[in-house]
Amino acid sequence: MNTHAVEGQDLPLTAEALTSPQARATFATLQWYPYYRLVAAKSFEQFGSHYDALIVELNPELPQIKKYDIRYREPLALCFDHTDQRLPRVQALRKDFPLVPHVNLVPTGAPRELCLYAEPPEVVRLTWTPPEFLARIATWFAKTATGTLHAPDQPLEPFLLTSANEVIVPHDGLDLCQQADKRLIAFPIIRDEQPSRYSVRLSWQPVQEALKFPWVFYALVFRLSPREHGLIHDRPRHLHDLTTLLAKESPPFNDWLRAQLRELFSEKPRPRECDWLLLLLAIPQQRESGGSVERTERWAFVVGNSVTEVALAVHACGKSPDGFCVPLLESPGGQTFDPNSLTAISLEPLRVISELTRTDANCLSGVAPHESSRACVLIGAGALGSQIYVTLARMGWGEWTIVDDDMFLPHNSVRHVLGDNCVGMYKAHALQRTADVQLPYNQPRNAIAANAMHFASNPTLACALKDAEVIVDVSTSLAVARALACHAESNARRVSVFLTPSGGASVVMIENADRSYRLDVLEQQYYRAILRDDRLRDHLQGHSETIRYGGSCRDVTTVIAQDDILLHAGLLAKQIRRGVEQDEPQVVVWRSHEDGSVDRIAIPLSPPRMCEGSGWQIRYDDALIERCAELREHKLPHETGGILVGYFDALRKIVYVVDALPAPPDSLEHTTAFIRGVTGLRESLEDIGSRTARLVHYVGEWHSHPMGIGVQMSAQDRHLLQEIADEMRFEGWPGIILIAGDRQQCALYLQTI
Repeated sequence: MNTHAVEGQDLPLTAEALTSPQARATFATLQWYPYYRLVAAKSFEQFGSHYDALIVELNPELPQIKKYDIRYREPLALCFDHTDQRLPRVQALRKDFPLVPHVNLVPTGAPRELCLYAEPPEVVRLTWTPPEFLARIATWFAKTATGTLHAPDQPLEPFLLTSANEVIVPHDGLDLCQQADKRLIAFPIIRDEQPSRYSVRLSWQPVQEALKFPWVFYALVFRLSPREHGLIHDRPRHLHDLTTLLAKESPPFNDWLRAQLRELFSEKPRPRECDWLLLLLAIPQQRESGGSVERTERWAFVVGNSVTEVALAVHACGKSPDGFCVPLLESPGGQTFDPNSLTAISLEPLRVISELTRTDANCLSGVAPHESSRACVLIGAGALGSQIYVTLARMGWGEWTIVDDDMFLPHNSVRHVLGDNCVGMYKAHALQRTADVQLPYNQPRNAIAANAMHFASNPTLACALKDAEVIVDVSTSLAVARALACHAESNARRVSVFLTPSGGASVVMIENADRSYRLDVLEQQYYRAILRDDRLRDHLQGHSETIRYGGSCRDVTTVIAQDDILLHAGLLAKQIRRGVEQDEPQVVVWRSHEDGSVDRIAIPLSPPRMCEGSGWQIRYDDALIERCAELREHKLPHETGGILVGYFDALRKIVYVVDALPAPPDSLEHTTAFIRGVTGLRESLEDIGSRTARLVHYVGEWHSHPMGIGVQMSAQDRHLLQEIADEMRFEGWPGIILIAGDRQQCALYLQTI
């Protein structure tokens, strides 16, 4: 049998002669393990490391019909690093060993080397044992013989050109035709602490601009014909190996390389003697020969000589009398390369890594690509807004326009994604520039430094809102939220998110798909939850400490830790992303605690209602009617009542009725009359104001009618409404009463003076 010779020092066939502990353990296992015959032991040095090699013959279990030429006797070398820092290598010593999948790349002419593990070495070592190692080798041969080692539904095996260094290529850069006045040029990124470790960043660049750098790599791309996956195993060491490997391509690699270099030196400006060459190979992969191409693998080599030296070596150029490298005319019969000159031009492989795409970001984040391409407008690029935006944009979720007219000041750096270098810039513009650099796969559509409420007078802003599918308000401004909810001309769903003043809780409000639950309605029901749910009693309490950062009376900021911002930004970003995929409205509160735990409180929502009178709108909902009906039912056959709490929007002439309070204990409740008392009412209103940051207060009265009586106003009711209106006019508000009747009927009446 014609086999590769294992160079090195012969060792006695004893465990004591071996240095590697793994080799000694495997030697002992081979004394009893079936299918193997131990032939010899060697010690050798390779690539600066010392190895023990056990030469064995394997008798694999083989079928009668085989896809690949696997023999009943296969000579192997089991190679163990003396320090056991590397996994053992397995070489097939038969010189005519077939081209099969799952074989590592090795230098041209070296024995085939089995690829046994898909896991990283540090993971394999956790469970590696000699019997498992020998069993894995035998299984590899048995399955390779039948062509079943690679499952039909398994991804194609890469050709595995491994390297410690890498080239970062544009995700579509190798598939584009050459651009006018531009070339694929790479810039090295050298790690000073490890000069031998570096990255190369490849991009289309104007040559004139690129040559302002001290030195660059010119990149040339050669496209191979389709290959069956896993069937390239020779790793080219120098240019001669590469030309031999690709000699049967069309056009032959040597002709292509000569033409490319001739063209390169025909252009102006020409490559300099300090510039280098980067060769990229695009290798279409098929599952089976003649099948469809399923993926394209890319190889890259740094050529160990300058581009000028390579051009001279392949006879693409010659030296002029004045020493310049000039392109040569191609001779009719072509030219052959001098093997000696090409062997002197070394190749260093690089790992090829594509730049991140939006789809890549979706996949890495578990985001469905069809759900991610929504036109989104971010209102408010402050501490919370910037963190939410960057979180979602990094995942490739949303195509964003950023709106904020605030400037970035020094104290903002503590909680913002931007840094001190952005001081004095508009937050919107600075965030856009930062994203352009950090997230090139999902750059913002636009950045608008404008007040979000001025959409009526700002065409750019109005257009962005109109074209949006989702508008995310992180402005922490009631005025902005209500303007967006009530007046912005857009079919986009509105989302409002904010931190509570203490930074200990966050809130997300998401309109439903048909916008029947608008943000202002969700705000109203959120306040009712604060009044009814004792878990939210201190929800809107502020931090006890504020800090003044400037001389103006408004130059005050709150004390909130960055870790609180990050915690809630992550929660809110997830809620936004998942919430807009659903049709239902949502209001959710997240409460964080010092021990790191978080509570989620989902606010129950009720269908909204609306009525009008005297030029005002009254907005309420079914939950208010249900509360009044429940209180009425409990007191029948007597009448009952109480006060209504809510708030007014004078700009839009809207009254938002949040809740109804039960009758004070000193009230007079009769079968035909009700007189509201006052005991405890002041304390109740004070508690309501405290819970809601003074936003919710008294807005009117309510009472019930007896059974069988409708909800129309009686003469006494008209008189009561007149009295309420007389009192409320001193504050500029209308008078309101609600009358509750049978079958949860209710009527709201409003009067102005």
